[in-house]
Amino acid sequence: MATMRWRILVDVTSLLAGCVLLWTGTLMWFILPPGSRGSHIWQMTRHDFGEIHQWAAVVMVVSILIHVFLNWQWFVGMINKLMNRSKPLTKRGRFIAGLATLIILIGLLGGSLLIANSQKVILQGGGGAGGGGRHRGGDHSQLVVPKPDSLDVVINVGH
Repeated sequence: MATMRWRILVDVTSLLAGCVLLWTGTLMWFILPPGSRGSHIWQMTRHDFGEIHQWAAVVMVVSILIHVFLNWQWFVGMINKLMNRSKPLTKRGRFIAGLATLIILIGLLGGSLLIANSQKVILQGGGGAGGGGRHRGGDHSQLVVPKPDSLDVVINVGH
């Protein structure tokens, strides 16, 4: 019975976190879009809602991990069924399959983050609190494009 209470708690937490993600994401996309400097709702800016959005995502990920842990036997049973196995995996086999899945997921996550970091473009200098000053006429910012050998190439951007 205690496991059922945990499942209900995790499901409700996931639902609430998902609702917060949906609400803050929609709000930041349509009501406070990028470039809406100074705009606010209830004395909260786009940045403030972004922080709420990020923490809701953390809660959602943690609740999904707990959900998978609580329902691990069901996952193993479904995998056995999908693989047409008459005998379930041994405890060692389940451990190896789980470890392999974890390694693959971490590899995909880490690899995608490395690729994203190598494609990052940083604006330096320029106008004011926004940092980049890309949207102001007459401003001359510098565009820094990281190269794979970690040497930065600086390109002057004139408007």
